[in-house]
Amino acid sequence: MLIAPGQLALQRAEQYGITYDEFLQQWELEVQTHRRAGSKVQGESDPLRLNLARTLRIQKTYVPPESLLQRLAALPPQRWIVITEPWCGDSAQFLPPLARLAESQPHITLRILRRDQHLDLMDLFLTNGKRSIPKLIALDPEGNVLFTWGPRPTKLHQRFLEERAKGVPKEELQKQLQQWYKEDQFQSFHQDLLALLETL
Repeated sequence: MLIAPGQLALQRAEQYGITYDEFLQQWELEVQTHRRAGSKVQGESDPLRLNLARTLRIQKTYVPPESLLQRLAALPPQRWIVITEPWCGDSAQFLPPLARLAESQPHITLRILRRDQHLDLMDLFLTNGKRSIPKLIALDPEGNVLFTWGPRPTKLHQRFLEERAKGVPKEELQKQLQQWYKEDQFQSFHQDLLALLETL
């Protein structure tokens, strides 16, 4: 019997999903393990450590807009599942806001699944044929998919695709993305999410 994408996501979340705090604990342990091993990536600092520092900084400073909180409060119960990995720079930006928004609403639960451990699920929620993360999957209590979001705000993702089409090297693109995120201050993320919530 075929299982619908939302039902599979719900089953995985119930069986393997972890909380945001548990994910951070796993992440910190991996950073410590890499540090003890003297891990370097192409002569650069460990991306796990840099992403964790960025995530913790955003976690301390992020303040969601009241308009978004009010819209979330008016919705029926939802289960949010985020597919991600600690090495992902985009996840480091958007996981803390997603966690903060879910925590602000008692009727929204958030669970995290590691992408590389659930590729079959990831393959049901591709972005332009790619396993791009983070990927938010919003479900109702029955496991129906309400909406998905990710791996980055629509406006900034379009800029990313345009620059990549020009042949901009991956490392330079990553630097540009971080600069765009700094300038945007989550405005595009909020616009995306509000637009999706208005369809419910």
